[in-house]
Amino acid sequence: MGAVRWLSALLALGTVGALASTAEARGAVSITFTSSQAPGSNYAPNNVLAVWIEGPGGTFVKTIDRQALARVQYLVAWRAKAGTNDQDAVTGATRVGYAAQTVKWNLQDKSGQVVPDGTYTIRMELAQSNASAAGSNNQGTFTFVKGPAPQTQNGLANGGFGQVSISYDPTAPACNDGILDAPETCDPGIPAGQANSCPTTCMASGNACM
Repeated sequence: MGAVRWLSALLALGTVGALASTAEARGAVSITFTSSQAPGSNYAPNNVLAVWIEGPGGTFVKTIDRQALARVQYLVAWRAKAGTNDQDAVTGATRVGYAAQTVKWNLQDKSGQVVPDGTYTIRMELAQSNASAAGSNNQGTFTFVKGPAPQTQNGLANGGFGQVSISYDPTAPACNDGILDAPETCDPGIPAGQANSCPTTCMASGNACM
């Protein structure tokens, strides 16, 4: 009887462990903003941009948007935080203009781990010159609190960034968590070849331009 109880306990622990390993990491932050001309603006209206997250004490958490290739070195403040080899969130080359855009963060750090509750800082930097000091660039700083309650902030402005809105939803489905959530049709976190994994190649087409 003792052996049976011991085996049952092991099976129960194994089940709990399996459930924990597949527990879904929900929650997301959506940030919408417009930008404006920087103090140094040799290339205006062309500009390069980075948006990243910092934790308590200014610790670097993750880059969530980076639109810079050839001129990435002029994002001085971002480089000081992220380092020279950060490859997160490369979304495009030099921007043209200051139109509104929206970026999202799934509350995960660079290693894919969900960050603990607390106050987090959203930092933005826009460069339009061969800047050697961050003071030549626009630098926006905004904060939000990750916790059990949703949070919305509208009409914010700081450091050359305006019309800023921050929407935090602690129950939002997370992308790239290995679980298929509506309205997803696939999830990048599901290994290739498994059900609901995302395609990595395009279907053959008779159109040579595609």
